[in-house]
Amino acid sequence: MKKPTFIILVLILAVIILSVIRTYVANNIATSGVILSDVEIQKAKLETENAILSEKLYTQTSLSEISKKAEKLGFSENKKNFAISGQRPVAFKQ
Repeated sequence: MKKPTFIILVLILAVIILSVIRTYVANNIATSGVILSDVEIQKAKLETENAILSEKLYTQTSLSEISKKAEKLGFSENKKNFAISGQRPVAFKQ
């Protein structure tokens, strides 16, 4: 083969290879956009579910709710008051 024919053949082959690579990359980018939108939708659903569960947790652990559950289980409020009479020293002299 002559040199100019070889160079033209190599350039045509390079253009074809680069076109195939460009098509492959464009296809991957397009499908990754779909995957990204699915992940964002799932993230939004999980954030909503997390907010709902946090609200349920706050309600279940509130003092009024715990008091109601304690009454249902038979616990009663202690009516006796007690106080420590007299002051005790914090430390004794040695």
